[in-house]
Amino acid sequence: MSRVSEHNASVATVGDLWHDFVARAIALCRTVAGCDLAGLPLYVLLQSEVADVMGAENFSDGYTTPNLDLNLRSVIGEAWQGRGPCMVVNDVSITDEHFLEDVDVVAMSTVLHELAHILDRPTPVDLQSLPSQERIEFETMVISNASRHEHRPLPTPYFGHEEQFIRIAVHLQFRAALVGVATIPNLLCAGRRYGLSHAHRYMEAIGDEPADMLHLPLAEITRTSPPEPFTHLWLSDISKYAESCPQILNGVLS
Repeated sequence: MSRVSEHNASVATVGDLWHDFVARAIALCRTVAGCDLAGLPLYVLLQSEVADVMGAENFSDGYTTPNLDLNLRSVIGEAWQGRGPCMVVNDVSITDEHFLEDVDVVAMSTVLHELAHILDRPTPVDLQSLPSQERIEFETMVISNASRHEHRPLPTPYFGHEEQFIRIAVHLQFRAALVGVATIPNLLCAGRRYGLSHAHRYMEAIGDEPADMLHLPLAEITRTSPPEPFTHLWLSDISKYAESCPQILNGVLS
């Protein structure tokens, strides 16, 4: 198991808040999505570690991109075990913006949110094609620039966090709860910031599916149709959003 960040995770700690976070985050990911991550290294890094590459200013609690392991390979260093999914958790902002007793639950919720993005891809990491060094450098610059802006315009607030992402996140939340890891549902998925119903409504709408499919890979689950109430809630949400903001969806406003 990769232990990226543990060697200097104390850079951003307040007391013992972060000293074993990376190891616990990786263990949680492998517990809730072991089949999907099998055979792949998993890289979890802290914002305090990547600041020299990505810049000190970062307004997101966490982020992941398809080639982030390559963008941050210089930070991963000797812990590099080949290509694998990668995420950054913003230890700096999470510590600064939350009560100390809330830091861990916010951070673990961020981990599962980013893991849901990883599992929402066609594959967790593309092992078939390797981008050029020029492409990697360009991506790194784009990610660094984007992370400096608190508000980034999107076609719709739920862009990149659609029905399949929500379904994956709900399954991950259920699996995490079974092993005693608390999370904040609206940090995982859905909710007002995405123009959608509260995450709890999606959890209710999915019914017993997370329990019934507990031992299946998420990739296999997403090849099946979601429960009808879940899809109905999603379609109702996007319909309501379209009705409330038709000028944006029709391209009248940029």
